[in-house]
Amino acid sequence: MPSKRDRIRREQANHPSAQAALETIKQDPHSLSVLTSISTNKRKRPAHKPATNPSPTQPTKKAKPTPNKDAPKATSSKSALIPRGPRQKATINQPDPSLLRMICDCSSTHRVTELHFRKIPHSMIDWTSAAHISKINAWRNQIYGRAGLKARSVSLWYEQEELWFELYFRLSIKEARKAGRGILLPGAKGVREVFNKCFVGTVIRDRAGDELPPRVEREANAFASKFNRMFPVLRARLNACVFGMSGDVFIPQMTLGMMERYRVMKADMKAKGIECESEYADHLEDWQHFLSHLPESEDVEVRGVIKEEEDGKEMKAKEVDAVAALISLSHSSVDSQSALSTAVRTSYTTDTTNEQTTPELTRSTRTSFSQHSESPYTPPQPVGLFESRVYKPDGIYGCKHNILSVCIFNTEENAN
Repeated sequence: MPSKRDRIRREQANHPSAQAALETIKQDPHSLSVLTSISTNKRKRPAHKPATNPSPTQPTKKAKPTPNKDAPKATSSKSALIPRGPRQKATINQPDPSLLRMICDCSSTHRVTELHFRKIPHSMIDWTSAAHISKINAWRNQIYGRAGLKARSVSLWYEQEELWFELYFRLSIKEARKAGRGILLPGAKGVREVFNKCFVGTVIRDRAGDELPPRVEREANAFASKFNRMFPVLRARLNACVFGMSGDVFIPQMTLGMMERYRVMKADMKAKGIECESEYADHLEDWQHFLSHLPESEDVEVRGVIKEEEDGKEMKAKEVDAVAALISLSHSSVDSQSALSTAVRTSYTTDTTNEQTTPELTRSTRTSFSQHSESPYTPPQPVGLFESRVYKPDGIYGCKHNILSVCIFNTEENAN
């Protein structure tokens, strides 16, 4: 008796579809693999799904929503109150009650509105408290932010500004290496004040020769960030020069003219093919000449000018005193001149034995003509006599051997 498996095989073999498949296999042997895969899929397919699609189904993905370009964009929640005037902020230890109110223009109603700071009573605000100052600035920044105004604007650094940093390090190193002198390095705040003093309000030209907008004051954070990144090699050299030294704080006072001379010097070095310092003393003579001819700091030039002016004033005062002495002698009376000449002759005849004695000079009590006030003129009075060998050529009395002379114009004796 045939088994159940044999009966099933016979039924499948006698089925019309099976016979058609055998004929197809005989005509096309390659279709056997296709039929095998189809039968395999039929066996793996669950019984509750109809075998309408023999290909396996792919997992469906969640469709992304396509943006509708025609849909109106959501309007930003921007306030209609626009603050007036430049942006200001409160500072510790600088009381300014005007910062507690802000005048704004309303863009929708075209009216003027005044806003007041209400987080702390105005009479209780401590301008030395960092917490109070922070609350005031937060309130002001909130109003600016609602109006769509940026907290800070990005300002690019010009070539001359970066050149200022390099020249600062060069001049500081030169000052620190002077014999018998030490310096202390300033903080970023002190350097920023000198930097802003040099650039704020100045109009700088770019490489093409076009005028750039006037420079504004650099803020503390932006300046400190830039200053700490510039020229690390020169910074390390400066720190090594001032290590263990003591002295005064040194900040070179630089001008645009000094930076222009320094830029020309760098261009000359670049024309020679020298752009950076070498660790093996290459181009040593060129670098020595370059560093020894750096533009002098402005304070050195000012001290030289002041010294020249003081020397000129002192020389002018001496000349005025000499002219005043001659004028006083020419305006003296004839009797006083005769008495002085007689006293000089008597002194010469009685004290001839003391020619080798150095005369004692007494300072005149006459006020210097350069320091003379508006008081009436008083002729000088003789306060002492001079012991010396006296000659009388043409009515002029004098003395030899570089001894102080007394010049008397005696008209009566010349007449005799």
